[in-house]
This record gives sequence, C-alpha cells and structure tokens, in this order.
Amino acid sequence: MMSEVRALLIFCEGPHDLAFVQLLLKKVFGFNKIKWKFSECPAPFNSFFRARMNQHAADDLRLDMAHKFFLPDHMLCKEDQVILLFNSGGDNKVAKIKNLLSHLLPLLKNAKTFPQDATRIVTESRFLFLYDADANGSDKIQKEFSQHFSQIDCESWINASVKKIANNPMAATFDTDKGIYVWGKNPTEGTLEDILMPLFQQSNKELMDKAEKAIDVMFEWKRQAEEKIEAVAETAKRFKAILTLAGQGKKPGSSMNVVIDQADLIQQQILSDSEAVTAFCLFIKNFAQLDETSNN
Repeated sequence: MMSEVRALLIFCEGPHDLAFVQLLLKKVFGFNKIKWKFSECPAPFNSFFRARMNQHAADDLRLDMAHKFFLPDHMLCKEDQVILLFNSGGDNKVAKIKNLLSHLLPLLKNAKTFPQDATRIVTESRFLFLYDADANGSDKIQKEFSQHFSQIDCESWINASVKKIANNPMAATFDTDKGIYVWGKNPTEGTLEDILMPLFQQSNKELMDKAEKAIDVMFEWKRQAEEKIEAVAETAKRFKAILTLAGQGKKPGSSMNVVIDQADLIQQQILSDSEAVTAFCLFIKNFAQLDETSNN
C-alpha cells in the first residue's frame, strides 16, 4: 500500500550547520536518522537519486570527484515526514542548487506519475535555506536569495515578496513552501559559531575555558580588525578552533561537525533554554509543521 509523506529539503552552507540542524531535529523534534537504499526512498527520490548516480557514473571522472555528487548528506524520518539535509557548500554555490532543483522540481510536481516500486510517495514539499549573516546582515541575504532563486530554468519559482517573521529578523518565507534562516549574533552580523559558543560554554564552562586559553596561547588572532568582514571572519575562525579542540577528549582527531553531532557536549537543558535555538526551532516548527516531541 502506498503511503503519502511530506518532504522538507534543507540546504546548509557547510557541514557545521548541517550537523547542528541534525542535532536539533533529533533532540527537539524526535526525528531519527535513516539509511534507506535508493529503492526504499519515497517517490520521486527513489528514481531521482538513482538517475543522478547513473548520470555521473557515465562521465569520465577522477577518483577524487566520486564524493561530489550533489545528493543529501543525511535523511531523517518521523511518521509521515522526511527531511533531507544537503551541504550546498556556501552562499556562492547558487548554480549548484539551481541545477539540482531544475531536475527535481518537475518530478516532485508529478510524483504520483513515477512511483515505480516505491511504497511511499511525496505529496508535499518545502525548501529551507540556511546562511550565515557574516558581515552582510539578514536583510541583504534575504534580498539576494530572492534575486538568485526567483527563477529556475526560466520559470518563476518565487512568486511572492519576502514575508518577515514576527519577532525574528533572522527568518523569512517566500510563498508558503520556501524559507530562509540566517545565523548570527544579531541581524546585522555573525555566524553559526556565535550561537554554538554560548551553548558549549554554558554546558561545560571549565572545559571551554581551558580550550579557549590553549587556542589563544597557541595561535595569534586579530581581535581588532578594521574591516567588518575581516572581524567577523576572524571571530568565526577562532570560535571554530576552540569548539573543535574542546571535543577532542570525546572524539579524538574529529572535525568540528563530528564534535557537534557526536561528542554530546551540549546539555539538553541548555539547548532548551537558548533564545537563539528556541527562535530557530519555533520558525522551523511553524514553517514545516513539525511537532516538538523529543526523544529524550
């Protein structure tokens, strides 16, 4: 029997926000990570993923290109909802995402026509894009997003002006199925690391103090930069170094995204009490119609 599912596609700038979003989806919303084979995915993803693999397999590729097929890094599922997390590789990878959407959108519109042997079929889909504010600010990023994705393959994709979310300048929606969220310490600047640092510090102050002291002893950082762009970037680099070092006790040799996802250094209560986390979770809850039913 064919079951209907809703799909949420989330495009992250990099592995760090991908890991953080996956953490929130599991801890706050009770989603579970799944490892379906292509044939087990809901239509049209079952045929779409296979087609993309076949397409690239036919190309004359180098070995180091084998991991660069633009497929979701993770899939999560809960009841009738499937979430696909993509590492889109930064805000300058617009063409990469548009290429994916140009092939996928027609299939989603006609999913019932291509069920093949699928036991699940996507009947509703939404798209969420995550970016760092950097030195640009949320308003500029939201405007640029609207310009970049107004059309897909010469067809209109964004048909409505930006809708600001009340009491949350970091969030906005376009139409009802497209959303954008900007990470930062405030609406004018910052990165995801500005949200992660307080979570780690409040969860384990002694460890974070030691990591911060060690990083500052080992390396020199430009604490005062004349250019705002440079200042924001330097702060993010320092925070990344501290967070990565703090996780080495539990995950030796691991990258920051592994530390976020697997080191379990953020206490559940700290996560729940964070204004920044609450704001994001409230937005995605309303946008994607999720239920906050934690696994904990």
